[in-house]
Amino acid sequence: MEIIKKIKRMTSTSELLKSKGEKIGFVPTMGYLHKGHISLIERARAECSKVFVSIFVNPIQFGPKEDFAKYPRNFKRDCSFCQKAGADYIFFPSKDEMYEKDFSNTVHTPLKCPGLTLPHITSPRSRTSIKVLKSFSYISSFDGKNM
Repeated sequence: MEIIKKIKRMTSTSELLKSKGEKIGFVPTMGYLHKGHISLIERARAECSKVFVSIFVNPIQFGPKEDFAKYPRNFKRDCSFCQKAGADYIFFPSKDEMYEKDFSNTVHTPLKCPGLTLPHITSPRSRTSIKVLKSFSYISSFDGKNM
């Protein structure tokens, strides 16, 4: 299992795999994996030839009264879970890698998104969507079908 920390490496790896005809599964997470995450990784493994898991605790997803610093993190544990579930790659970018200094994009999502299945997210919906959209864009072969 390979750990990728740079966006350029993530993109080049997925492009190379796509050029070889690999079907890529992608499971975006904020880490501290649990049974739900593991089942998604296992499903991706069953349906795809290569599986990527992102682990990124998204600082902009937390509101002013939510404590980013207290969000649980255990990268070594997450890696072990990913490996046992069949992940081939972990995308583990830093905050600076994901969000350049003057980052100011926003994503507005409707209450219902046809063709896209996400957990029901209320207040931080657009903050979550930014991370997910950015992550999907780094998987060059993502077509919305292999999740």
